[in-house]
Amino acid sequence: MRFFPSSFLAAVFLASTYSSEAQSPTGTESYSLQACVDKALAYQFSVRQAANNVRAAQSDRLASVGGLLPTVNAGAGNFFNSGLSIDPVTNEVNRNALSSASGSLVAQWTIFDGFQTWNSYRQSQVQVALAEAQLDEARNGVALNAASQFLAVLLADEALRIAQEQETVSNQLKNRSKKLLDAGAIAVNEYLSVESQWMADVQRSVVAANQYTLGLLVLKQFMGLPTSAELDLVRPNNLPNGPSAVLALLPEARAPYSSNRWFVRRSISSWPAITASSALRDLVHPRCRCRGRCLRAIPTVRANSVATTPRSSQLVFGSTG
Repeated sequence: MRFFPSSFLAAVFLASTYSSEAQSPTGTESYSLQACVDKALAYQFSVRQAANNVRAAQSDRLASVGGLLPTVNAGAGNFFNSGLSIDPVTNEVNRNALSSASGSLVAQWTIFDGFQTWNSYRQSQVQVALAEAQLDEARNGVALNAASQFLAVLLADEALRIAQEQETVSNQLKNRSKKLLDAGAIAVNEYLSVESQWMADVQRSVVAANQYTLGLLVLKQFMGLPTSAELDLVRPNNLPNGPSAVLALLPEARAPYSSNRWFVRRSISSWPAITASSALRDLVHPRCRCRGRCLRAIPTVRANSVATTPRSSQLVFGSTG
């Protein structure tokens, strides 16, 4: 049985990408590794939902920024009266038309509210960082699954080729044994042993074909393609002769990275799930919640400014009588 070295798997990940999507002369669509990953990222609903969560968190942060700014309200009114009326100044009855207008401008600014508004803004920033980390985690998971399935299909295709070649060799050996049996050169049990080996190779070819078909269907489903679509996976042809960049980064190869703690710290600082958990921990930390309850007990100081412009006029349409 033929095995593939791990350098082949790593080299496939680091191989240069071709065109995202090409049309072959036979009408089948050709996909490279990068094209499959991009197609899966555009189709998977988990990535879309995470992107929508980022936009929602950014909208909440913008609303929190507005809470730090002063509140300004403007209003205007107009009153018109015709017919019998009483003058509020002279207390006389008249039939003149009265018109009055007024305008107002009210500004309010919270000077101090126990840092509640500021903490709300900080919380919205943490929510944005949390949503972005979750988006990165979703994208990394989809990309990893798409690349793994791409490699699984390539390995299944190679296993199918090996099984078919082995079946061809076994068939030729069976035909040769049949001729020798007819000529009386070998016994019947020897021919039956060769034939049983040929049948085992046929079964292995069928199993390999089923594995390749199943892997291809899973890849199509992951990319959001119909099952009837014909795919032609582009194989990288520029694999390096030596170890890849990933396999060359070994602890014994480079002195600054000889300690396993460096890999642990590097993984912790760059893993999106850990970043999201750290941001969530800052939101639900008991000390932060206790501080928030204490600050809410502090009185709120606000500054208000009101400007009004009343205007009243009397429009005479006729003489009083």
